Amino acid sequence: MCLQKLPGLRGEFGRPPLNPLPRDFWKTYADPSITPAGEAKLAEITSLAVKAGALLRRFVSTRAVRARSAIARSLWILQTFPALIFGLYTGWFRARGLLAGWAVGFSGGIWMVWLNDFKPLHTLYFGGASVTRYSGPLALAATILVAILVSAVLRFSPRGDR
Repeated sequence: MCLQKLPGLRGEFGRPPLNPLPRDFWKTYADPSITPAGEAKLAEITSLAVKAGALLRRFVSTRAVRARSAIARSLWILQTFPALIFGLYTGWFRARGLLAGWAVGFSGGIWMVWLNDFKPLHTLYFGGASVTRYSGPLALAATILVAILVSAVLRFSPRGDR
């Protein structure tokens, strides 16, 4: 069976899917005079390098490292949720507020996971009581709280930072 006939491997209107590296990065910052043939060659090389790196990582890393990185990746993906949803569907949040929230949630979540030896649970202590919760939702709450606070400060500042 020809791989190009699979629907997931074709772009719109029968063209191959686009690789963002040649057009978005390489043409803008490295070589503005790159030809379409050069873009295609660069896309092929980039695709091959990413696939080889993923395969190498799969065979070289241990099961524990893959499990730890899966926890970290899920936490990272969760931290992008507020920026995407609030940034796209509301006009209230400011970009700097969303970025500040993402930075706090990202670093705080990784810190909590690292503190607990890459286990997804984190124990909070309140005086003599302790509560164990997942690190992801705690970091997500921090992301949303910081995004709200920074956006409110920027929105209602006398300078009117938009």
